[in-house]
Amino acid sequence: MRNLLILAAILLIASGATAQETARLFTATTFSATDSPSGEPRKPKAQPPQSAQQKAQAGEEALPATAPAAGQTAGTGGTDKRGERNKRDGRFIQSYKVMLFKKPEGKEQTRRVLWRDGRWAGVGIHYNGLVTNLGNFSLPDDAKYLSQSSKSIGVTINPIDFILLGNRKIHLMTGLGFELNNFRFDQDIALKYEKGVTVPDYQYIEQGVKLSKSKLFTAYMNIPLLVEFQTGRNHNFFINAGLVGGLRIGAHTKIKGDGPLVGGTAKDHSSFGLRNFHYGYTLNFGYSNIGFNVTYYHSPLWREGAGPQVRQINVGISLVL
Repeated sequence: MRNLLILAAILLIASGATAQETARLFTATTFSATDSPSGEPRKPKAQPPQSAQQKAQAGEEALPATAPAAGQTAGTGGTDKRGERNKRDGRFIQSYKVMLFKKPEGKEQTRRVLWRDGRWAGVGIHYNGLVTNLGNFSLPDDAKYLSQSSKSIGVTINPIDFILLGNRKIHLMTGLGFELNNFRFDQDIALKYEKGVTVPDYQYIEQGVKLSKSKLFTAYMNIPLLVEFQTGRNHNFFINAGLVGGLRIGAHTKIKGDGPLVGGTAKDHSSFGLRNFHYGYTLNFGYSNIGFNVTYYHSPLWREGAGPQVRQINVGISLVL
């Protein structure tokens, strides 16, 4: 049968048939070499058993022929695996960014340790006043010169809050904050540091010099320890209270005016006998991103014997982050 097909193809080519017609005829009429003339599949002939040496030789001979295809398949599989791995890495990096820059939601809010889920972190402004103590909001008799104007406005910057234990509803937390205070005096006086004691300088009043500004500036780095309670449908209402302590990181006085004694702005960066540390009590409450706060520092502003024994109290409003 095979000889007949070959003969027919030769005749077609000799008669001028095209290669395409010859190929179609050959394809339509041929059958597999494994088929019998009756159309039934032929049974493979039984092969004699091979020895171990013959099998090894057969494997070595077949390896070069199949190696390129296997290499090509392995390369494609390696590319696919690298692509899947890159996708997984991309999804992991994206989810990690979300964890860093987005507040936790759902079950993430119930973790034992939570960042940025309390209501301490934020920025705010406050009025910083000086009082004798919580029972006496007036100044001592020897410190009346420290009476302040309404421009005694400070700034609070709290970049971090950190829940130590608890859940979203009630928890113990801490954080880190910076407090900048401006004690603006309503008299034309300045402060000077003499022989280890801070005393008022009355020379401007005595000479009739009008000061447009006279203030004491202090800066602290604070760490709180607060118990916070959140409630409401989305935990929007909050209240927290506790202790706060801080390290003084800066202080100076500043006066500004016109005249031969001042002639512009003058600053004095002396320590003025101020305490290096302060501590007190704080209360914060609010709704959503708006908070109100009151802080009272139990420790006097000056060291004992270095200045008037007055204490600081802050009342302010903040934007909670």
